[in-house]
Amino acid sequence: MKKFRFSLQSVHDLRLNRREQAERALADKDREVQEAAARLADLENKRAAAMRAYADLMRMTDAPDAQEIALRADYIALLERRENDARQRLAQLERERDGLRQKVIEAAREAETTEKLREHQYAQYVRETLRLEQKLLDELAMLRVARRMTQ
Repeated sequence: MKKFRFSLQSVHDLRLNRREQAERALADKDREVQEAAARLADLENKRAAAMRAYADLMRMTDAPDAQEIALRADYIALLERRENDARQRLAQLERERDGLRQKVIEAAREAETTEKLREHQYAQYVRETLRLEQKLLDELAMLRVARRMTQ
C-alpha cells in the first residue's frame, strides 16, 4: 500500500511557518509594549516625585532660590515632554501590535484551512485503504472457497 501524501503539504508547511513568524513578531511587539508602558510609568513616577519636591521646596523655604526654582521647573517640563513622547510611542506600539494581531489571526485561519483539507484527504486515504484491504480479504476468501470446492 502506498503511504499517505498530502498534495498541498508544501503550502501547508509555508502557512504554518507564516503563522509561527507572525506569532513571534506579535510576542516581540508585546514585549516592546510592556517595556514602553514601564518606561511611561517610570516617567510618571519621576514627574510626580519632582512635583512633590518642588511643592516641598516652595512650602518649606521662605525665599527659595530663583535659580533652583527655574531648574526644578525646567526638569518638570522636561519630564512632561518625555512623558508625552512616551505616551505617543506607547500608542504607536499598541497600534502596531493590533496590526500584528490581525496578521496572526489571518495566518492561523489560512493554516487551519489547509489543516482541515489535510484531514479530509487523510480520511479519504483511510477509507480507500480500508476499501482496498476489504477487497483483498474478499478475494482471499473467494480463493479459499474455490480451493475447498476443487478439493
